[in-house]
Amino acid sequence: MRNPASNSFGRRILSVFFALIFFAPQAFAQGPSLETSDAYIKLSRQSENILLKELDLERYYIQYWIDAKKDPKFRRIRYFLAQQAAAGCSLGQNITLASEYGRHLSYPERNNDGTLKRAYSLAIVSGSTAATASSFELLSNAYTALQNKRKKRDPKTAANEFVRRVKEIDGLLLERNRTLAACPSGRLKDALAEEGNLLKHLRDWCVSDLIDIWSDVKSYQAGNSVFYALDATANWIIATSFMLTIKSVDRSSYSGPGTFLSIPADVILMVSAPLSTKVSTILSNRAKKKMGRMLNEEPHEMSNETDESLKRLDVLTKGLDDSSRIMTDTLAERIAVSRTWSNRCVDFIQDREEDLRHLEKVASQQNIAGPIIGACFLEQDVADTFAYYNYSTRSKQTINAVAFSGTLFALTGTTANLGLTTWNYISEIKHRRKLKRNHQDPEELLKGRLATIDQLESSLSAKLRQTP
Repeated sequence: MRNPASNSFGRRILSVFFALIFFAPQAFAQGPSLETSDAYIKLSRQSENILLKELDLERYYIQYWIDAKKDPKFRRIRYFLAQQAAAGCSLGQNITLASEYGRHLSYPERNNDGTLKRAYSLAIVSGSTAATASSFELLSNAYTALQNKRKKRDPKTAANEFVRRVKEIDGLLLERNRTLAACPSGRLKDALAEEGNLLKHLRDWCVSDLIDIWSDVKSYQAGNSVFYALDATANWIIATSFMLTIKSVDRSSYSGPGTFLSIPADVILMVSAPLSTKVSTILSNRAKKKMGRMLNEEPHEMSNETDESLKRLDVLTKGLDDSSRIMTDTLAERIAVSRTWSNRCVDFIQDREEDLRHLEKVASQQNIAGPIIGACFLEQDVADTFAYYNYSTRSKQTINAVAFSGTLFALTGTTANLGLTTWNYISEIKHRRKLKRNHQDPEELLKGRLATIDQLESSLSAKLRQTP
């Protein structure tokens, strides 16, 4: 009789033998566990580090944008009040002159010298007030630029920092590619390779964004300064010209030079708005090209490429098994962070569209209204100059009539300037309130982007600490 224990032992031997035959080849084919693969662990850490660097790059240029475009406190209200005071004085001057000239068209010798001097004094006050306001804002810009330079927030320092950070990310991407090449082939490697494309797209998106921001800051600061410089120059000339004109009441020889001196000032006022816009556009394009040369690349929109890469990653990650749970979990976390980041950036672009349309509308209105209003003042000074040099030996009635007609043009321009400035200021206040109500205020949107970066960075950093 056979021993049952012997039979049981034999069956166990046979079971082990057949298990080795059928399952050992598959086990050996899989190789070492991916969870313990040094290459994959290193790759995961590199990917997380690159994503953190890209988030930090965006934080830097967003904060630079906020700081660089922040206007000095109370600039809008104080400049508005100064311009309205200047326009009010100019309106009073032209009403007084129109009344005085109009009442004595047939008898110009009855024009009251004291009334004329008071009118010209108002013109001096008007020009001096407008010139002082623009000069103050120009000096304020210079002071802000010095402060930014001292705090290393000036365009030159920012450009160098942009380049340094981008080069650092490029180096990390190259190192990641070398690590990826050492990883075993398979679905996980394919997914990680596509993640490398996603990281490159995000990097390119940041570069495109920072180039736009840097050029926007450069053109905004320069355009502002050009406008203030032109406005200050024109109004100082106007104030000087009326200092000569007021002397012409007693000595007529000052009349011609006084009115002639105002002509170049009127031309400057006509071109100040469109010229400052043109300068801003030119400097923006030059700044984009300069930054492109510093980075040795051309900026281009990457939102579509990023979206396509995320879709491909969704497909690739669905085919991954649970053989390497840590790797697939960290990859899923990075994909989620990248998707959230991309979506928030797209939302920011859409939320800014209304404000950008408003800014374009305001710039277009100023570029049209500025030359028209300036032309009214130019017509007055050309008429006065023409009357003095062509009719000085003729009837004083003719000179008085020409001066009266020129004053009417100036009165129209002053009234239009006063009304348009008031309308623009009220419209701007209403627009800003609407943006705040809809949570589309530019500063609020930018701070929201910074908050998103902090949130995503915290999530990534926590996951990075869990990675072996």
